[in-house]
Amino acid sequence: MPWMIYLFSSFLLFFEATPSHEFHLSNTEVRVNTVDKKVQVTAKIFIDDLELAIEDFSSKKLKLFVENEAIELDSILNAYINANIQFDLSERPISLNFIGKEMSDDLAAVWCYMEGGYTELKQEWTVSNTILRDQYDDQRNMTVIKKDDKKLAHWFFDYSYYQDSIKL
Repeated sequence: MPWMIYLFSSFLLFFEATPSHEFHLSNTEVRVNTVDKKVQVTAKIFIDDLELAIEDFSSKKLKLFVENEAIELDSILNAYINANIQFDLSERPISLNFIGKEMSDDLAAVWCYMEGGYTELKQEWTVSNTILRDQYDDQRNMTVIKKDDKKLAHWFFDYSYYQDSIKL
Protein backbone atom coordinates (compact mmCIF):
# COMPACT_ATOMS: atom_id res chain seq x y z
CA MET A 1 0.00 0.00 0.00
CA PRO A 2 2.87 2.50 0.58
CA TRP A 3 3.67 2.36 -3.15
CA MET A 4 0.14 3.64 -3.91
CA ILE A 5 0.64 6.62 -1.61
CA TYR A 6 3.96 7.32 -3.32
CA LEU A 7 2.37 7.04 -6.77
CA PHE A 8 -0.54 9.32 -5.82
CA SER A 9 1.84 11.88 -4.26
CA SER A 10 3.98 11.88 -7.39
CA PHE A 11 0.86 12.35 -9.50
CA LEU A 12 -0.19 15.39 -7.42
CA LEU A 13 3.29 16.91 -7.53
CA PHE A 14 3.36 16.61 -11.32
CA PHE A 15 0.13 18.54 -11.70
CA GLU A 16 1.18 21.17 -9.16
CA ALA A 17 4.40 21.72 -11.12
CA THR A 18 2.58 22.05 -14.45
CA PRO A 19 2.27 25.73 -15.35
CA SER A 20 -1.30 27.01 -15.47
CA HIS A 21 -2.98 30.34 -15.15
CA GLU A 22 -6.40 31.80 -14.58
CA PHE A 23 -5.74 35.12 -16.29
CA HIS A 24 -5.02 35.92 -19.92
CA LEU A 25 -2.21 38.39 -20.43
CA SER A 26 0.52 39.10 -22.96
CA ASN A 27 3.39 41.54 -22.68
CA THR A 28 4.76 43.25 -25.81
CA GLU A 29 7.49 45.81 -26.32
CA VAL A 30 7.95 47.71 -29.59
CA ARG A 31 11.37 49.36 -29.85
CA VAL A 32 12.06 51.89 -32.58
CA ASN A 33 15.78 52.35 -33.21
CA THR A 34 16.28 55.55 -35.24
CA VAL A 35 20.03 54.97 -35.63
CA ASP A 36 19.66 51.58 -37.35
CA LYS A 37 16.15 52.37 -38.71
CA LYS A 38 14.80 49.16 -37.21
CA VAL A 39 11.68 48.20 -35.33
CA GLN A 40 12.14 45.36 -32.85
CA VAL A 41 9.17 43.58 -31.30
CA THR A 42 9.38 41.30 -28.28
CA ALA A 43 6.20 39.53 -27.19
CA LYS A 44 5.75 37.27 -24.15
CA ILE A 45 2.70 35.01 -24.48
CA PHE A 46 1.51 32.02 -22.46
CA ILE A 47 2.44 28.85 -24.36
CA ASP A 48 -0.88 27.03 -23.95
CA ASP A 49 -2.85 30.09 -25.09
CA LEU A 50 -0.58 30.64 -28.08
CA GLU A 51 -0.88 27.00 -29.14
CA LEU A 52 -4.68 27.40 -29.20
CA ALA A 53 -4.40 30.64 -31.16
CA ILE A 54 -2.10 29.24 -33.83
CA GLU A 55 -4.35 26.18 -34.17
CA ASP A 56 -7.32 28.48 -34.89
CA PHE A 57 -5.17 30.72 -37.10
CA SER A 58 -3.56 27.96 -39.19
CA SER A 59 -5.95 25.01 -38.74
CA LYS A 60 -2.94 22.98 -37.58
CA LYS A 61 -2.45 21.58 -34.10
CA LEU A 62 1.16 22.50 -33.36
CA LYS A 63 3.08 22.30 -30.10
CA LEU A 64 5.85 24.63 -29.01
CA PHE A 65 9.14 23.38 -27.58
CA VAL A 66 8.60 19.69 -28.24
CA GLU A 67 11.29 17.34 -29.51
CA ASN A 68 10.04 17.21 -33.11
CA GLU A 69 8.67 20.74 -33.38
CA ALA A 70 7.00 21.39 -36.73
CA ILE A 71 9.28 23.07 -39.28
CA GLU A 72 6.58 25.55 -40.29
CA LEU A 73 5.88 26.70 -36.71
CA ASP A 74 8.12 29.80 -36.86
CA SER A 75 6.55 31.01 -40.11
CA ILE A 76 3.06 30.52 -38.63
CA LEU A 77 4.10 32.44 -35.49
CA ASN A 78 5.45 35.20 -37.75
CA ALA A 79 2.14 35.42 -39.64
CA TYR A 80 0.06 35.29 -36.44
CA ILE A 81 2.02 38.04 -34.68
CA ASN A 82 2.08 40.23 -37.82
CA ALA A 83 -1.71 39.84 -38.06
CA ASN A 84 -2.28 40.79 -34.41
CA ILE A 85 0.32 43.41 -33.52
CA GLN A 86 -0.30 46.29 -35.87
CA PHE A 87 1.48 49.59 -35.88
CA ASP A 88 1.51 52.46 -38.29
CA LEU A 89 4.86 54.18 -37.68
CA SER A 90 6.29 54.66 -41.12
CA GLU A 91 5.27 56.16 -44.44
CA ARG A 92 5.50 52.62 -45.85
CA PRO A 93 4.27 49.43 -44.13
CA ILE A 94 6.85 47.72 -41.93
CA SER A 95 7.06 43.99 -42.47
CA LEU A 96 8.29 42.11 -39.43
CA ASN A 97 10.54 39.10 -39.78
CA PHE A 98 10.57 36.38 -37.15
CA ILE A 99 13.99 36.25 -35.48
CA GLY A 100 13.32 33.46 -33.00
CA LYS A 101 11.66 32.32 -29.81
CA GLU A 102 12.63 31.02 -26.40
CA MET A 103 10.83 29.60 -23.43
CA SER A 104 10.45 31.81 -20.36
CA ASP A 105 12.30 30.92 -17.17
CA ASP A 106 9.06 29.73 -15.54
CA LEU A 107 8.35 27.42 -18.53
CA ALA A 108 4.84 28.87 -18.89
CA ALA A 109 5.38 31.42 -21.66
CA VAL A 110 7.24 31.96 -24.90
CA TRP A 111 9.28 35.02 -25.84
CA CYS A 112 8.90 35.82 -29.57
CA TYR A 113 11.38 38.16 -31.27
CA MET A 114 10.70 39.99 -34.54
CA GLU A 115 12.37 42.81 -36.46
CA GLY A 116 11.70 45.01 -39.47
CA GLY A 117 13.22 48.01 -41.17
CA TYR A 118 11.80 51.38 -42.16
CA THR A 119 12.85 54.42 -44.17
CA GLU A 120 11.01 57.37 -42.61
CA LEU A 121 8.87 57.79 -39.49
CA LYS A 122 5.49 59.51 -39.28
CA GLN A 123 4.68 62.26 -36.79
CA GLU A 124 1.78 60.23 -35.36
CA TRP A 125 1.91 56.52 -34.66
CA THR A 126 -0.97 54.10 -34.24
CA VAL A 127 -0.50 50.83 -32.36
CA SER A 128 -2.93 47.96 -31.82
CA ASN A 129 -2.50 44.60 -30.13
CA THR A 130 -5.14 41.89 -30.57
CA ILE A 131 -3.07 38.86 -29.58
CA LEU A 132 -5.33 36.07 -28.23
CA ARG A 133 -8.45 38.28 -28.46
CA ASP A 134 -10.17 35.57 -30.52
CA GLN A 135 -9.51 33.04 -27.75
CA TYR A 136 -10.44 34.93 -24.59
CA ASP A 137 -12.92 37.69 -23.80
CA ASP A 138 -10.85 38.70 -20.78
CA GLN A 139 -7.53 38.88 -22.68
CA ARG A 140 -5.29 41.83 -21.73
CA ASN A 141 -2.28 42.90 -23.79
CA MET A 142 0.27 45.15 -22.13
CA THR A 143 2.16 47.06 -24.81
CA VAL A 144 5.09 49.43 -24.39
CA ILE A 145 6.53 51.50 -27.22
CA LYS A 146 10.05 52.91 -27.01
CA LYS A 147 12.03 55.15 -29.32
CA ASP A 148 15.80 54.98 -28.88
CA ASP A 149 15.35 53.42 -25.41
CA LYS A 150 13.04 56.24 -24.27
CA LYS A 151 9.61 55.04 -23.25
CA LEU A 152 6.96 56.92 -25.24
CA ALA A 153 3.78 55.10 -24.31
CA HIS A 154 2.43 52.23 -22.23
CA TRP A 155 -0.95 50.71 -22.94
CA PHE A 156 -3.04 48.06 -21.26
CA PHE A 157 -5.24 46.92 -24.13
CA ASP A 158 -8.34 45.04 -23.05
CA TYR A 159 -11.52 43.75 -24.68
CA SER A 160 -12.96 47.21 -25.31
CA TYR A 161 -9.75 49.10 -26.00
CA TYR A 162 -7.10 47.70 -28.28
CA GLN A 163 -5.79 50.62 -30.35
CA ASP A 164 -4.28 54.01 -29.57
CA SER A 165 -2.18 56.75 -31.14
CA ILE A 166 0.71 58.91 -29.98
CA LYS A 167 2.05 62.14 -31.47
CA LEU A 168 5.75 62.78 -31.47
